[in-house]
Amino acid sequence: MEKGQLIEFRVQGERRLAVLDRPEGKKNWVAIDEVGQSRTLTPKQISYIVEGQTYKSSEIASFRQDVKTYLDPSSLEVAWEILIDDSAAVDPQEMAELLFSDRSPPPCYAAHCMLCEDKIYFKNKGDRYEPRSSSQVAELKHQIEVEHLRKREWQDFLEKVRQALTAGSGKWNERDRLRLEVVERFAALGEDAPHRAGATELLQTLERPATPPAAFDLLVDLGLWNPYENLFLRRAGLPTYFSSQVLDVAQCCLKSPPPDPETNRLDLTHLKIYTIDDAS
Repeated sequence: MEKGQLIEFRVQGERRLAVLDRPEGKKNWVAIDEVGQSRTLTPKQISYIVEGQTYKSSEIASFRQDVKTYLDPSSLEVAWEILIDDSAAVDPQEMAELLFSDRSPPPCYAAHCMLCEDKIYFKNKGDRYEPRSSSQVAELKHQIEVEHLRKREWQDFLEKVRQALTAGSGKWNERDRLRLEVVERFAALGEDAPHRAGATELLQTLERPATPPAAFDLLVDLGLWNPYENLFLRRAGLPTYFSSQVLDVAQCCLKSPPPDPETNRLDLTHLKIYTIDDAS
């Protein structure tokens, strides 16, 4: 390494650029970033060295703009199709030559950035990148597609929840109902509820406390529970939702009760009945 070289380092995973200014001790270097701030970096902190040219810190912004013209992650698929047959590993300079027929600093750094961020076609092997097998690429694409679908369904569900909170009720499909059942179990069982992370995630996303009482209030606000919901039924796992066929039969029995087989039973249905329960 030498004074004026452009290097990349990471701050909490974020990619940063700086120009080497002077050595610090036997191994470290002081570098100046694009806002003029000096940093002391160890060799392990430096993730890439731009070869072939020296720079000033004031030129970093211009260099970034030059790099942007080459950043096209989809081009890695083309490179992968060329290299997969021979399983040929490449470094960023060779990738820049393959993709852009140019080994100057901007395309080489662009190739480095794309290879570092790539999660499908290439895997890192030291200073080089090796193409993944066709089966590995197919599996990774499938996993990414599944994750995108999961995120899209989650966003759709959140939108339904927000609309239901405004309207006081909502229309839920089977997948929505499974998510809401997790919230119901959390409201009823608290910390003992299985899969409660799904409930706490929803509550936190809606900026509500991640607590069983908050889950109870959410279900009431959604029109799914009433404020006096019987939690003992919920905790016992007794059904509270029934099919239309079951409800029709029950209604029919209420309108036309079947004859009582116990002839000596005393009918007290005209009397009021009281129960002693807690507030819920």
